[in-house]
Amino acid sequence: MPCVGRGTQQSREPRLVHSARDLPSIGPVQHVQEFHLLESAAAGGAEHICLAAEEFSIDRRAAGARVGPALRITGRFRRAVSELAVLEGHRLAVHTLRSRGEEKRYVLDLRFIDGRPVLRRHWAPGYWLAGLACLGAVAVVHGVAALPAVQPAPMLVLLLQLGLVLMAITLGSLAVQRVHEVVLLQSMHGRIDLVEVLGNLGNFGAFESFAADLSRRIADARSHVPQTRQEFLRDELREHRRLYEDGVLSRDAYEQGKRRILESHA
Repeated sequence: MPCVGRGTQQSREPRLVHSARDLPSIGPVQHVQEFHLLESAAAGGAEHICLAAEEFSIDRRAAGARVGPALRITGRFRRAVSELAVLEGHRLAVHTLRSRGEEKRYVLDLRFIDGRPVLRRHWAPGYWLAGLACLGAVAVVHGVAALPAVQPAPMLVLLLQLGLVLMAITLGSLAVQRVHEVVLLQSMHGRIDLVEVLGNLGNFGAFESFAADLSRRIADARSHVPQTRQEFLRDELREHRRLYEDGVLSRDAYEQGKRRILESHA
């Protein structure tokens, strides 16, 4: 396996950066007026490691202030809030908040993001089918009650049908709440989900405006730092390692991304 160079790092205490600027209109998406990020810096000499090495230090450059568009998307499912903002230094700031207090704040290097977002729609089919089954049961109860050999108490039939209708309405309401879209931004060669935006149906149309600008900035970031394929894969592996150490990626996700990057190198 070929070896490549890297830099050691020096760190200082992180400081809180605040930025607030006017944003362009992005359809129905709410605009972000203020974004809070942790900033750190790195510098140092050079030494050599192999691409597949397990232990190496990670370059953590300063996050910087916002210079590009930002957006905020909220969704009913899991009471999700997703904020994205383009920063100077070819960075993307990500802030996600989910129900049960699940919150993440982190910064990504634009070079290693695949600019083609992945859209997935979830329709909660189980709830829809259960609701339809309840409505079907109402018809079955009505048909059975009409048989001469059965002759149940009318009030009992009415209460049973009413209960089934209420259950169908409840299941339908739950199904509507769980219908949502997921927009994913993945790493270039690792194919690991780096950003997950949860929203209601139709939010992807609003996200496309942001994604178009993001794709241009990703191309600018890569042209700003010309690299060979080997150097790019090396740095993408470092980015995965940094995100794993910062708790953004799980161990399984990191290992899968690393395997795909090494396979791309081979």
